[in-house]
Amino acid sequence: MNRKDLRNFFGILAVLLTVFACWLSYCRFGAAVIGFCILAVVLPAVFYLAWLRRIWLCPALAVAVDLVVFWPEFAYYESRGLFLCAAVIQILLMAVIILILKFAGAKLKR
Repeated sequence: MNRKDLRNFFGILAVLLTVFACWLSYCRFGAAVIGFCILAVVLPAVFYLAWLRRIWLCPALAVAVDLVVFWPEFAYYESRGLFLCAAVIQILLMAVIILILKFAGAKLKR
């Protein structure tokens, strides 16, 4: 197994652990804010370390995980607006973190 395969394996494992931590924080402890923060902060960091060229998949993956994990809240008609507002804030936070990581990585390479 070469370095690239090992890096891909640990990247996939880290993404799965991030999604599991989000699910665990919400379903077991009822801490939705922690679940949103885990996806907004940890997921871009994992993608930056494992797959820098595919970092643009972070927001799409976060929205998909949010829909799956928080489906009961999204299905309730009165909380859809709050859910969508939280998802937009999460995506904006992810975009800021991704830009910071890209600029910091560019400065480190110089």
